[in-house]
Amino acid sequence: MGEVKNHGNNFALLHFIGACMVIYGHMHDLLQVPGPSLLGNGINALGVKMIFVITGYLVANSYLREKKLGRYMVRRLIRIYPAMFACLFLSVVLIGPIATTLDMGSYFSQCWHYLWNNLLLRPDYILPGVFASNPYPGAVNGSLWTMPVEVLMYLVVALLCMLLYRLPEKQRKRAACAVVALVCLADAARLYLAPELRTVVWWTDWCAALNDIPYFLFGFLFEAGGLKKYCNLQLATIVFVVACFLQWRYIEVIAILVVPYFVMSFALCEKPIFANLFTKNNIAYGVYLWGFPIQQLLTDFLKVRWQMPFGPNAMFLISLVLVVILALLSHRFLENPVEGFLKRKLLPKRTAG
Repeated sequence: MGEVKNHGNNFALLHFIGACMVIYGHMHDLLQVPGPSLLGNGINALGVKMIFVITGYLVANSYLREKKLGRYMVRRLIRIYPAMFACLFLSVVLIGPIATTLDMGSYFSQCWHYLWNNLLLRPDYILPGVFASNPYPGAVNGSLWTMPVEVLMYLVVALLCMLLYRLPEKQRKRAACAVVALVCLADAARLYLAPELRTVVWWTDWCAALNDIPYFLFGFLFEAGGLKKYCNLQLATIVFVVACFLQWRYIEVIAILVVPYFVMSFALCEKPIFANLFTKNNIAYGVYLWGFPIQQLLTDFLKVRWQMPFGPNAMFLISLVLVVILALLSHRFLENPVEGFLKRKLLPKRTAG
């Protein structure tokens, strides 16, 4: 996830809201009950797209400040790996033993593929015997599918910046718009002409991922294409509300335009009254990572074992409280110190001249 810093913007708030939307939508999926949708997307899918818009903008901005591909990629990996490793490792050694139906010897002889595969960005969702009886069986952390997509897009955005910023400003903006338009057309063609098409490489279905990649690139476009100057929160709000009421077969195409414009207009509005939120504890990434496994664990105990009559809203609220606590602990005691240590060791300050 992009590193969100509050310098007169609402990015951190939107990132947190997007992560909460993912958890809320997943709660319905995990209980196998119909969930809310908006602009042709489930609420969790829309949350991911919001996060991708934010991240696309922030990583483009990060590369343009750094302008060194190696340092930029190291900085990005330092941002995502400490919290991800902690989530994966604790899922294996704590959540797995609590929830598995296997004996401990059998479990620990089979469980480590989950850690290594996901660290290699090969999404692996199964721990042996874990959550096997849940309404949504087997999956420990379905949110991990975004990690290889995001890391690839870090590299794509950097390469686009390297190429486009060699051009004069007008040509750069036109070329950036053309690249994003081509990707959007490819996504629309796949969505409406070949919806069943699948291309799995490195354990990721890149045809399905194409539905989210344009949002990442739109975030990039607001930086590289100079679209920031067109942001207007009042206009964006009207357009977003009107689009939400449209009943149209091609509403997802409209969403590709409407969602990034609303997100960026809200984030960069003239008086960002939420800019001071999360200045010390930006927990959105931790919330995103921990949401799914904690929800599955609660479902396993509260619904499957204890048969408690909680609906998706109550389960969401219970999950969110626990996930926020975990994310705060992760940010305070893991992400901040580990990231700081790795930056000092791997990214020494460059001397002038």
